[in-house]
Amino acid sequence: IKRMYFIQNSSTIFVRAWQGHAIERRWFSAVKGSFEIKLIQIDNWKKPTKSLEVFSRILNNQNLDVLCVPGGYVNSIQALEENSKLLIMSDYRLGDIEDEYRFDSNYFTL
Repeated sequence: IKRMYFIQNSSTIFVRAWQGHAIERRWFSAVKGSFEIKLIQIDNWKKPTKSLEVFSRILNNQNLDVLCVPGGYVNSIQALEENSKLLIMSDYRLGDIEDEYRFDSNYFTL
């Protein structure tokens, strides 16, 4: 782990979607409340298939779950409770590599 940071969604309605990394690995852990994390393994970073399979996991602070996401995935993050807080850890420091990909929240067919 070379970098750690927290995110808090402004509400349970807001969804951070879709961003990810081809190389960077990340770990997610709910330190307060709970989150739904959706993952899609990308088949082509320049033009991914819109109907790729979506994997969903619920993380909550009571279980102390840690979700490891290898490179090759984009994610969607949604708080399920008000004031939830998510710890994110990465195996690269900010700026070490150019490996961030973002897609419109409606790009994938869910």
